[in-house]
Amino acid sequence: MLRFTCLSLALALVACRPASPASPPPQRPRTAHDAAAPATPARDASTSSDASTSSDGSVPTEPADARRWPFMDHARRWCLADRLGTTEYLLKWAPLFHGHAPPGDPLWLTDRYLPRATGEEPPTFEDQQRLLTWQSFPRVSHVMDCTLPVADTSRADRPLRTATYAIYLPADYLDHPERPRPVLMLVSGGNGNRTRWFLTPSSDRGVVPGTGGLSVRTRMDQWIAAHPDATPPIVIGLDGSSAQFPNGMWMYLARELPEHLFATYLPGHSRDTVALGVGSISSGAVEVARALKLDPAVFHVIGFWSPFVHPDGIALDSTMGTVPQRDRLFRTLGERRRDGLLAMRFSIGDKDDHYARTWEWYRLLARAGVFPEPGEPRFERCQRADWRPGPGHCWRVWEGFFLMPGEFHNYHALLPSFAPQFEWSLESLSEIQHRLDTRAR
Repeated sequence: MLRFTCLSLALALVACRPASPASPPPQRPRTAHDAAAPATPARDASTSSDASTSSDGSVPTEPADARRWPFMDHARRWCLADRLGTTEYLLKWAPLFHGHAPPGDPLWLTDRYLPRATGEEPPTFEDQQRLLTWQSFPRVSHVMDCTLPVADTSRADRPLRTATYAIYLPADYLDHPERPRPVLMLVSGGNGNRTRWFLTPSSDRGVVPGTGGLSVRTRMDQWIAAHPDATPPIVIGLDGSSAQFPNGMWMYLARELPEHLFATYLPGHSRDTVALGVGSISSGAVEVARALKLDPAVFHVIGFWSPFVHPDGIALDSTMGTVPQRDRLFRTLGERRRDGLLAMRFSIGDKDDHYARTWEWYRLLARAGVFPEPGEPRFERCQRADWRPGPGHCWRVWEGFFLMPGEFHNYHALLPSFAPQFEWSLESLSEIQHRLDTRAR
């Protein structure tokens, strides 16, 4: 699992931490981060590159109709609009953050938990009213932090558990909620969670520059602005594996969450019309592998950052079934790749202690037809222009496998690898979504 030693120091800086999500402390009227913002902030689209446009390229000049938004009933009961609720990761990150979040990014709350599946901590009237401000124009993107009650199927009484997700909705969605669009789910490793995807890097200096946030909303707005012909995707930030997923996180990824997304955000659509992608960090890859075992056709795009391939994580001879079952799974993935319905990519450091096993996994996938048989790599992103390209200072690249020089299994490995693989995921989803749209006509 990734060890972010820089962040762990923040535990000493947190003076008081709530004892339990089920028993939060009395809520302050506002947090320090929230204090500068009005109660129901008016969005200024000039601060965002993700202004919604109609099919002819013009910017809408009429308010959006919230009655057309299929997610409103769920959001009013279970979500914080333009807010991130309190999480363990956020409490570590907050004392280290001394900068300014980009305009429009969700405000983070250090004393406010998400609604519980039992009905505790429901959204306030202010939270519900904030959703109505989204009707203003020009439209901009938004992030919500949400609860999804999930029934525990292992018990006869099927009690509800509080599963969570954070969701990015592009500006285009507010005017075209009926449109089929790709979905990308991002799965955290052991030291991250759903808030981390949407937080800002805590510092540009220090032991690990940029530690503590992956700025997904900003990256999404920029990508959408640079790809005006692409269908803007929905992006989901997820916690890593934990007890909040009573039936296993792999079931949440493969069944429970997608079914909720189709019913709540993309009604009338299904896996046949929506390209579904997943990206995972470290131990998050274990849950992706288990989801593939459950359903090899569940994802169209799969990206792994520093996957946890280890006897205690992804064991190549058991996690995806017996060896014959695993090989059948890989052959199915190969068929989907040949049909243009699957794209897969690995990024890992050559000093990562999971590199050798990850390379073995890649070779097995290549034999099954997911990738070409690897030959000599090409060299990219060389650090010294005056040196001959080589493995000591250049990335070694095979199709779908990116090996970074000198990187270990830690946060630092994400600094060079996150942005290019994230953009690859979006571009791959866009291509497959276009194929699905064409087949549906």
